[in-house]
Amino acid sequence: PHRLVLAQLDDAATGTLLAANYDPQRGALKIRAIQMPASDLAPELWVIPADGVPRSLGLVSAQGISNVSIAVPHRKLMQEGATLAITMEPAASAP
Repeated sequence: PHRLVLAQLDDAATGTLLAANYDPQRGALKIRAIQMPASDLAPELWVIPADGVPRSLGLVSAQGISNVSIAVPHRKLMQEGATLAITMEPAASAP
């Protein structure tokens, strides 16, 4: 059956709040930046599956909505128990 997965990424210490919506059939991930602290760094999105090894899903916008197309090899990692994480990285060196 067609399922959408919703998640919220938040950090009370920094005031960061993002919402994620994943459509596994299309491999489409929508990230909405609700609140991000001002920074010269860019937010990089990661998936951390059960094996604990982070895989980069690329940069997302610090404002508004980012539509991320999950590459076919990474789609199998987007399952129950996986963690979505954001790190702040220099934009020039991030994928």
